[in-house]
Amino acid sequence: MGVAGVAPDSIATERLVGRRLTPADESLFLAFHRDPRVVSWLGGGEEEISEQENREWLDEKLRHWEIHGFGLYALFELVAPDGPSIAPPPHAAPPHAASAAAAPLQPPSPLSVPPGRFVGRAGIHQVDPDVGEVVGDPEAIELIYALAFDAWGNGFASEIARRLLEVARDDLGRSGIIADAVPHNVRSRRVMEGLGFIYEREFWHDDHTMVLYRKALSAAGGASPPPAGEPPPAGERSSTS
Repeated sequence: MGVAGVAPDSIATERLVGRRLTPADESLFLAFHRDPRVVSWLGGGEEEISEQENREWLDEKLRHWEIHGFGLYALFELVAPDGPSIAPPPHAAPPHAASAAAAPLQPPSPLSVPPGRFVGRAGIHQVDPDVGEVVGDPEAIELIYALAFDAWGNGFASEIARRLLEVARDDLGRSGIIADAVPHNVRSRRVMEGLGFIYEREFWHDDHTMVLYRKALSAAGGASPPPAGEPPPAGERSSTS
């Protein structure tokens, strides 16, 4: 498989915690996949996903973890012990009263902070065989992210994607990763470009046109900061991928 290691079962950023999918997530994702505001940006069909299709989607994602050692995470907002507030966006200006000498905020352990609201799913996926032919590498991996509608506009996509790029490089030992989207999903494309992905070309997949992006994972692993006022992101090929 060309994988040097496995991904952690849980990951965290300043404001988010992601945990490996479980069979108990079926109803959570059924509601997510039935939100037309979300799936309209994912390149899927217009028909509402059935319970059986959603169950098959989840089963496939659970198998992917078992086979490859990495996959999708369910994402939740971190909740402070004394209330629902979370850390500010990574590039927000500090409060006026904050001390310039204050220690930088460290991402908490994903197991030490109770999760808050569900905000979407994201992860690293082995490319489909036909996409592997397009990119010239059947073992290529893909960055995937899709957020719930009420989580849009908070910079969450860039935040979790930067953490996933670290996982791809440091835990999986990969030197490169791809991402794709439907061409009209300009906002998701801006997220990719802000992370340092380079546009390559359009390609045909699942009966519609997709745009292909690629990123080399350097030893430093640095990614460009997200664009200001990050828009709603949904960067997957389809609502069932």
